[in-house]
Amino acid sequence: MANLAHLAAWLGRARPAARVSLIFPATPLGTMDAGPLAACFAARLHLARFPSATTGLGSVDAAALAALDDPPRRFADVFRAVARDERMRGHAMTDVQLAAHLRALADGPTPLVRLDGDEVAITRTGRAVRDGARDRLDAQRLDWWLGGVRLEGQRVRWRWDEAAQRIVAT
Repeated sequence: MANLAHLAAWLGRARPAARVSLIFPATPLGTMDAGPLAACFAARLHLARFPSATTGLGSVDAAALAALDDPPRRFADVFRAVARDERMRGHAMTDVQLAAHLRALADGPTPLVRLDGDEVAITRTGRAVRDGARDRLDAQRLDWWLGGVRLEGQRVRWRWDEAAQRIVAT
C-alpha cells in the first residue's frame, strides 16, 4: 500500500494530467494475455457504485441484496458471497465497507434489509428493489459520499446507466 501511495504522489507531480486506473486481476499481471488484461481494465469502473438508473442500487448494494434470501444469513456468509460476486472484482471490498452498506440498507422507515446481531435478512421491500419492481430511492433516502460526490435524498443528481456504461444526470 505504501508503494501505491508513493506512486500516486509521484504521478501527481510528474504527470498531473495523467489518468491512472487501478485494477485487481484474479491472476498475476505477468501471466495474463492481452485479452483478459483488457477485460480486467474494462471492468475497473468505480462508477457502478452510483445508484443504478433502473433499480437505484449501486453495485455493492445490488451484490449484497443478491446474496440474501430466506432464511437470514450470517454476516460472514453474506460477505463471502458478495466478495465472490463478479461486480465486486474491481472494488476491493472489505467487511467494514460491506457492513456500512448493509447499515444504510437497513436504515429509515422502509428498510431493505433487517440486521439482528450477526444475521442479515432481506425485507419484502428489499426483494422488490432487488428484483427491479421498485426503485431503491422511492423506498429510502440516501446520504452517501462517492469519490467526492454527495448522494443525498431521494432524488440524486447522478445515476449509473449499466447499458450505456456511463453516468447520467437525472
